[in-house]
Amino acid sequence: MMTVKRRSAETLRRIHAGRLPMLAGASFLLRSGHGDGRPESSLCCDGCDDPIAQYERCYEVPRPTAASLNFHSECFTAERPAQRGTRAQQR
Repeated sequence: MMTVKRRSAETLRRIHAGRLPMLAGASFLLRSGHGDGRPESSLCCDGCDDPIAQYERCYEVPRPTAASLNFHSECFTAERPAQRGTRAQQR
C-alpha cells in the first residue's frame, strides 16, 4: 500500500505520460465504503493502481464510451497541480 504522497506522484506521472485523461470539468460520483482493501476483491484506483479500502473515499468518473474511472481522494485532486503546470507551459 502506497503513502498518500506516492499515490499522488504516481497519478501525476500517469497523467503526464498520457496514460490518464485530464479530468477538469468532468462530472463525478463520490462514494465511501467501497472495497475492503484486499487487492483480489476491491476496486483499484485508476490513478495509482493501489486498492481503494473500505474506509476511503472513492471518486468515480463515468465515461460514455468506456468503463468508469475510480480514484482515491488524493489521486483525484492530484490533477490540479498538473493542470496548472500544463497551462503555464502553454503560455
